[in-house]
Amino acid sequence: MANIHGVSDIQDPLLSNTNRIDALLLGGFSMGSADQARRETFLKMLKTLICPYFIKKSFSSAICLFNILIFIICLLYGSTPGKFLSPSQETLILFGANSNSKLEEHEVWRWLTAVFLHSDIKHITFNTITFLMIGTRVEFGTGMKNTILVYFISAIGGNVISSCMNSHSVAVGASTGICGVLGANIGWITLNWNHLASNQNRNYTMISLVIWCILMLMIGQVESNIDNWGHFGGLFTGFTLGIYLFDSIGRVSQKEKNLKLGCLILTAVFIVGGIIGFYYR
Repeated sequence: MANIHGVSDIQDPLLSNTNRIDALLLGGFSMGSADQARRETFLKMLKTLICPYFIKKSFSSAICLFNILIFIICLLYGSTPGKFLSPSQETLILFGANSNSKLEEHEVWRWLTAVFLHSDIKHITFNTITFLMIGTRVEFGTGMKNTILVYFISAIGGNVISSCMNSHSVAVGASTGICGVLGANIGWITLNWNHLASNQNRNYTMISLVIWCILMLMIGQVESNIDNWGHFGGLFTGFTLGIYLFDSIGRVSQKEKNLKLGCLILTAVFIVGGIIGFYYR
């Protein structure tokens, strides 16, 4: 099986620019010997395939565990009769769901707290796996601080837009933040497009991430309980934040500095404008 030269194989992986780039370009794999394949456990193989850059002491693992804990607490507090492992809507609202009726009472913290809640076991399972797949790569490539900022600010941006576009909805889920991290990865590639001209994974990764985004939005059109506006808001916020926060891998030109400043302003206008639009519509 494939063996990765990543976290466990580098003395200080966060100081290696090559390995950071590799993580953000969906790389990091190398084929091991037949003997290594025979000694590789199933769990190690699964980790290599799904989240090769997983680190126990990281934001990605901590937020996934925290979300699972909150989900269990919500189930114990109040579940929906007849639905398998699904907290009741009343419970979700009590714990901080994105509810327009509550936001109209100026409970603005709901634009953040909704990211910790999930509607059922399928919802939290899908979001956990997705974030372990993409979040661990972005955190390895850009650092914990940047990942935290992108995740939570994108969650706020996505939930604000969701409130503006869905007049009577109750929305929960980490997908606004996850879409933000996904968008930030696309933003980093956009920022470094010319610097990555010689990297054979550049085009493949960009196409793969864009297809991933399109599929998520298409699923949202089919499934009535999926909040596509929240996904779009998180994706857009993450894209602009990724360009602003993440480093250029080459010498930063004046054009790139202007692009970064423009994306910071655009992020602020997008979120603040959404908040103003919600309260003065």
